[in-house]
Amino acid sequence: MDEGRYPNMSELARAEGVTPAAVSKALGRLRREVEGDGEREVAAK
Repeated sequence: MDEGRYPNMSELARAEGVTPAAVSKALGRLRREVEGDGEREVAAK
């Protein structure tokens, strides 16, 4: 989305064949990692 390929999360989800909720969840995780100190581990589910 930063590159302008997709105007919104719904279009990104459609292109990737996933739900908009899945995109939102993944982007939220990435955002938290970027905003954190980078040393935090992401728990695998």
